Amino acid sequence: MGAPLVDAYNSQSGFANLTLTQVHTCSGPEPALVVLLLQNAIDISEDYVTGVTYNGVAMTKEGSGLWAGGANCWLQLYTMKNPPTGSSYNVVVTVSAAANVNLHVVSLKGVEQAGDPFRTVATATGTSSTPSVSVTSEIGDIVLDIVGYEDTSNNPSVGSGQTELIDLTGGTHRSGTSWENGSASSTTMSWSLDGGSEIWGMMGIAIQGSSVAGNKALLIL
Repeated sequence: MGAPLVDAYNSQSGFANLTLTQVHTCSGPEPALVVLLLQNAIDISEDYVTGVTYNGVAMTKEGSGLWAGGANCWLQLYTMKNPPTGSSYNVVVTVSAAANVNLHVVSLKGVEQAGDPFRTVATATGTSSTPSVSVTSEIGDIVLDIVGYEDTSNNPSVGSGQTELIDLTGGTHRSGTSWENGSASSTTMSWSLDGGSEIWGMMGIAIQGSSVAGNKALLIL
């Protein structure tokens, strides 16, 4: 069983009064879609993001978390197995009140389609120049993460073994997403900030690779 591959990725930052929309095209075979969000709003006690859709179909909320900075923020992560492919459709983020949103969209191919391929979301917060989060994973997974912090001039770089996909500045905050092939039991996703210590938040998830190739190999034997 091989790990899923990154298919495509998009991002944008914007002030969402009701919705924020990003056009994205998924490709197969065996696709999946992951949306990772940073939300900065006035009322920190409430997660303003009420839902995310792709082509009008609701995505599954896998997790959310609040971290406290100079301006408090939420991270959220949404998924969809087997999204429609081959054409451009809208990812739409709906908010209950005005908020600054950093939107990261990543589609994958080669994802397990039987059952739920999305493992448990991991979250972490801290104050340092080296954000990290330990994500439950297995060999044959791909792991995606999002990091967020307030100082937009503090440049991030990914940890060893990771590949950066997105580095996005929005409002007063900066966010990044990277991927790495999963390890047995857990995978640590990390970043380094060249401008020094920040109050940061991170979230990560592992996605299982398709078993179809492995099953075909067994049949050949």
